[in-house]
Amino acid sequence: MELYKSYKIYIRSKDVLKLDSEFNSAMTINLKAGLNLHSGEKFRLKLDTCEIPHTFYNVSKNVFNDQIFLDGSFINLIPEGNYSVYDMIDYLTGISSFPYSCTYDEISSKITLTNTDSTLHVINFTDGLAKLLGFKFEDRTINAGSSLTSFNTINFQSIHSLFVHSSLSSSNVISTVNNSYENIIGKIPVNRTAYQILSYDPSYSKFDILLDNKNISTFDISIKDQNNNLVQFNGTNFEISLLLEIYRPVVVPVVETRRSDTVPPPIIPEPVSEPVPEPVVLEPVVTPIVAPVITQPVKSEPINIPQANQFNHDLQDAIFSAKLLDLEGLL
Repeated sequence: MELYKSYKIYIRSKDVLKLDSEFNSAMTINLKAGLNLHSGEKFRLKLDTCEIPHTFYNVSKNVFNDQIFLDGSFINLIPEGNYSVYDMIDYLTGISSFPYSCTYDEISSKITLTNTDSTLHVINFTDGLAKLLGFKFEDRTINAGSSLTSFNTINFQSIHSLFVHSSLSSSNVISTVNNSYENIIGKIPVNRTAYQILSYDPSYSKFDILLDNKNISTFDISIKDQNNNLVQFNGTNFEISLLLEIYRPVVVPVVETRRSDTVPPPIIPEPVSEPVPEPVVLEPVVTPIVAPVITQPVKSEPINIPQANQFNHDLQDAIFSAKLLDLEGLL
């Protein structure tokens, strides 16, 4: 599945129709345009943001912890409000029809009730008051002058989670309240003190609700506590936003083929590789060095020079003398 479209639905409690005149935590949302799914598509819904003032009380008839029973009879109604432990022990000690003094131990975070009457009495703890004061949901007898310390620690955080419900049908949320599927969109932690603003960030949870609905135009939203009770905001308005997404199947494109494309290609044999001859290593040609042949000199025979001819010598002298006589005549 892939995300196709998404819608952000902003809800202001003062703008919508309330389902109960006493509570503004149950309302009807009317989407005039309406949303419809096509074949194969699915809605997914999740809580996106909220800004809710912490104006609900920790002692209230809505959380069933404001009544006191003694010796099997109702004797007092605790005024609704946000109490600290010291506010509560002062109030209980001051009730004339409740013959007990009340003290608180900060180290153990427990309350001790002491019977100040001259006779024994039986305290009939309701479930809500027992949890508030740390006692068990049972009847306890306390003799005159005796004391009883709470078994558990006190719990003045009567509401510690806000659950956002819808009338839309979901198929992937299971709760232990009824051990069955629930239409819970998201859970908002109560992590602020009284009269501060509770907020929700989408990073708290990546989970979304898979809806079975095929179209959405009108649906209900309600905010309940961890015990599935509508939360009383005492007339204070709030804002929440929802993220509604449409998912559809992933479409795989179909590629049309021609008939020729369906004919299998011819089988081409793989080429046979010729064996690679081993490389020939050429031996280097070495030219031999020939030593020069030294020839011994041949001794030449002596040349015979003929002796000068005495006749020729005389003739040359006579000629030379004649030349000298001619030269002298000239002088």
